[in-house]
Amino acid sequence: MLNALQNTPPWVYALFVLLCYFGIKALSPTRESKISLLITPPILLAWSLYSLNLALHPVLSLGFWLVAVLVGSAAGLLVFPARTSGWMPREPG
Repeated sequence: MLNALQNTPPWVYALFVLLCYFGIKALSPTRESKISLLITPPILLAWSLYSLNLALHPVLSLGFWLVAVLVGSAAGLLVFPARTSGWMPREPG
């Protein structure tokens, strides 16, 4: 292991320090604009679907992609269940 660390180029250590800096900085609360929150998911979705076309078997990859979307959606619903009260605006009355 020492040999691997000694033969590692210096830019790898610089990149590691930069990633650690951004990780520590991400721990503090920030405010995101609505535009970036609306633009990011479609870009990542398009990038993901485009990468399916680069696979050797695009139809098989699409099937696995759809299964992953279903499993991820189910996991999201289990981890973050929909609230029935508290977030809806109250009716004036």
